[in-house]
Amino acid sequence: MNARPIPDTTARDARPAAVDRLLVAVVGLLCVVACVFAIWPLYRAGFLFEIDVNEGWNAYHARTARLDPWRLYPAADSLVTNNYPPLSFLLIGWIAPFFSNELFAGRAVNFASLLAITVAVYAIARTLAIGRLWAVAAAAMLFGTMVGNFQRYAALNDPEMLAHAVMTFGLLLFVRARARQARWFVVPVATMVAAGFVKSSIFAFPLAAFAVLLIEDRRAALRFAVTGIGCMAVGFASCLAAYGPDFVANLTVPRVYGLGFLPRGLEHTHRAAAGLVAWIVYALHARDGARARLIHALTLAGLAEFVAGRLGEGVDYNVMFDLVIAGCLAFGALLDVASDTSLGRRWGGDRVRLVLILAVCLRIASSDRNPSVQLLFDSDLRARLAAAEQTSMRLVARVAAIEGVVVCARPLICFLAGRPFLVDRFNTNQRIRTGRLPPDAERAHFGATPVTVIEDEPSLRFVRR
Repeated sequence: MNARPIPDTTARDARPAAVDRLLVAVVGLLCVVACVFAIWPLYRAGFLFEIDVNEGWNAYHARTARLDPWRLYPAADSLVTNNYPPLSFLLIGWIAPFFSNELFAGRAVNFASLLAITVAVYAIARTLAIGRLWAVAAAAMLFGTMVGNFQRYAALNDPEMLAHAVMTFGLLLFVRARARQARWFVVPVATMVAAGFVKSSIFAFPLAAFAVLLIEDRRAALRFAVTGIGCMAVGFASCLAAYGPDFVANLTVPRVYGLGFLPRGLEHTHRAAAGLVAWIVYALHARDGARARLIHALTLAGLAEFVAGRLGEGVDYNVMFDLVIAGCLAFGALLDVASDTSLGRRWGGDRVRLVLILAVCLRIASSDRNPSVQLLFDSDLRARLAAAEQTSMRLVARVAAIEGVVVCARPLICFLAGRPFLVDRFNTNQRIRTGRLPPDAERAHFGATPVTVIEDEPSLRFVRR
């Protein structure tokens, strides 16, 4: 491979006396802020109410994976769609008996996945020869950003975080293989492909890895691509053998796309702004060789994934998770080379580092959507959480007592009431709007059968957006 190995800075990190105590303190402050802001999503996760409309949808599919795994993908003419690959549902369904239900199992897997991503970011930073203290800062920034600026997706029953955890560990394996100038990348590629069988729409990291190899060693890039295609073919063939053509029909369910959905998505870029600013400063001021090449590729691929995802209707700001991870790695690299930048030479590297870390602390602490500190002192907030759960369970009891066919606008209510999942409102609407189903598909499906519809009740959700 043509890339020069990244210099090892372990010897420099082995001299803690040379590290300014104030910088150690502010990195510790960043860790404390990140942990404090995890209180809200963790506390909220213990209640039986809906955090996001997808929680019930995911719980249903996880239960199907546990009780009847061969029917995980509904028939093409069904009003229920499963457009996610199977791995997350199989995992959550398998561990659900150790929890009260699939809802809590999914929330636990989500938070464990966030912790795994945090560890992986630290390990990637160290493999990129980023100093130990700055690698801790990068990992703490990632964790704090996710529980602060993306708190709705922390400890949520959704496969997204698990997919990114697997993908980030695949990136870690790739970075380590690249550092030792490996010829083949079978394990890293297989891990990244496995992430795609948790959620199929994340592609930033394998795209970035391929782009870097294409610059550094075209033969290695070709081997990377061939291995990826082979792993995808094996995975797809396995799913097709297990689930039949319904797997393809569900995974390719149409969605409405258009440039009109992008502006609202750009409104949410402030959630990843700290990492983007760190990357821009790093790109403008650092000459960092192979390390910079990878970080630039990861950030640009994350931006591409974000823009491509936001073109679809109903896609939320979770589509920028890979961009956040790349930004945190850029932040760690910027801290590492701060003394060698033009800013560091003008103001002093340690002063630049101090300002950067305090700025990230302030950004996380300024999140008005995460009431972790309020939760510690406000008994009324804790009471309202309990009241939201009681309201939810009262409706669950009423739905369970209804005779006949019941359809819930919020699937979690019907799930907790033991009702079958009959209509996936969002995906059915997308199929109607794209011509895959007729406009009267729902009425034709039920015919003359009386249907009780439980409409949306905002009071059932306790969401701070």
